[in-house]
Amino acid sequence: MKRVVAAAVIAGIVVLLSRIAGGPIADVALPAAPESGGGDGGPHLVDADCWFSDGWWRRSRCGWLYPTIRDGSGEAAALPVVVLHRQRLYGASRRATVYLMGGPGGASYLYSDAIAAWRDWQDRLGLDHDLVLYDQRGTGAAWPPIGCPELVDVDRAQLGSALDPDSLWRQYEQALLECAEQVPAEDRAAGLYSTRTAARDLRDLLDALRRQYGYHEIGIYSVSYGTRLAIEALADAAEVDAVVLDSIYPPAVDLNLGFADSFAAILARLQQRCQTQPDCARFGSLRDNLDAALARAEREPVTLTFDEEWLDAPQPVRIDAATLLGLVEHALYADTDAAGLPQRLAEAATGSFGPEWRVLIAEWLWLTLDPDFNMLTHWLIECRDNARLDPAREADVLARHPAWRAALQSPAASFALCDRLGVPARPLASRVLPQPTLVLAADFDPRTPADLALPAVSAFPASEVMRLPIAGHSVVDYDDCAARAAGAFLNSGGRAMPLRCGDAGAPGAAAGR
Repeated sequence: MKRVVAAAVIAGIVVLLSRIAGGPIADVALPAAPESGGGDGGPHLVDADCWFSDGWWRRSRCGWLYPTIRDGSGEAAALPVVVLHRQRLYGASRRATVYLMGGPGGASYLYSDAIAAWRDWQDRLGLDHDLVLYDQRGTGAAWPPIGCPELVDVDRAQLGSALDPDSLWRQYEQALLECAEQVPAEDRAAGLYSTRTAARDLRDLLDALRRQYGYHEIGIYSVSYGTRLAIEALADAAEVDAVVLDSIYPPAVDLNLGFADSFAAILARLQQRCQTQPDCARFGSLRDNLDAALARAEREPVTLTFDEEWLDAPQPVRIDAATLLGLVEHALYADTDAAGLPQRLAEAATGSFGPEWRVLIAEWLWLTLDPDFNMLTHWLIECRDNARLDPAREADVLARHPAWRAALQSPAASFALCDRLGVPARPLASRVLPQPTLVLAADFDPRTPADLALPAVSAFPASEVMRLPIAGHSVVDYDDCAARAAGAFLNSGGRAMPLRCGDAGAPGAAAGR
């Protein structure tokens, strides 16, 4: 499996949590599964005791959402919901912002250490109202659980494996198909796990927040895959008055097929910036060094072993072409040593992976092995939402980037995965959001490239686009000015004109319609 192509589109908050938690989370307190399907009273919220400590001076409210859509046997889902009140003495505010996590398959990390990080995030944006978090169907503590911990074990074994890509894929696919059996075939075929279902769940949540929790005004902050969910759910939702789309992943846009061309354009922009910086320019062409490094990694792969505190055993990582390109992509995605990328690529072209590389690889390893990310949910949704990848179209793209073929070419058997999962494709169509919408994009984000994604919002009638010349996926987590702009926009119900932000959060010209 080519990790850079199959990598999940997840939120930058996950990277920030990695720095707080120090590694994959294990044995954390999560809510107990509900005992019943929630009755027949339609979509509703049921209060529950919070399962985490939020500090004596904070106020939180926890519960379960029982949404409309049930599985083929008639059993209801139950989604954990956490409300972080902004007003410490008086409980709920009039307004709430609902956070839509990325993925698909990303959990919202609803445990004690992460709740503290969410409080920091709330402060970072300067929100003057409540923040609502929830686990989407098939993620985190949502019921029924459909986790695949065995896929993490497969990933760990494959990280140090010298098997060819086709053999690695067969191992991975076998584990995935066995895991998928816990979801009845009729539910997979019907799209129980899809963006359309998640969109109905979100609308149910919004309705319950108004009816039961008394929120008069609701905004949406969405990131990465969460932006796709927001667009699908809110095109006809008048009850939302402000939407932030951060690192947009629009419906009807194929990020996998578009990756190579978009990444080449990002490298070209980075090279242009590099030309103005002597310490950077002395390392030569980014593209040439990357191509040379990939060729060397495929010819002479290097294996490094990591013994991080959060690992239960030493972990070997074999750096072949696919892994190396994934690491370079991650350096920009997580803004990890992005400024040092020219030097890192020059080193890799000689087969050298020094201390800075080890820091980068350790963080990438944390994200790769994150057990809170549900790969089964990821594949079920992606297979449902998108048209099948055409081998001929992939070949056409790779013909433009022959030096990247070894890193990006999909194993032949992978093209039929969705059929073997029993998930027929029902591709999403482009939608238009009528609400006031703030779109945030990073110029050097390879996961949701601005060039590929931003044209989808050109038809939105009330949108503002803030495109910043920075790296990092989830712009508010990497740019202070963008965070303040998003917070002001949500606080005002979409009425505040966004701040104009430039490089590193300094005022500059980077916003416009």
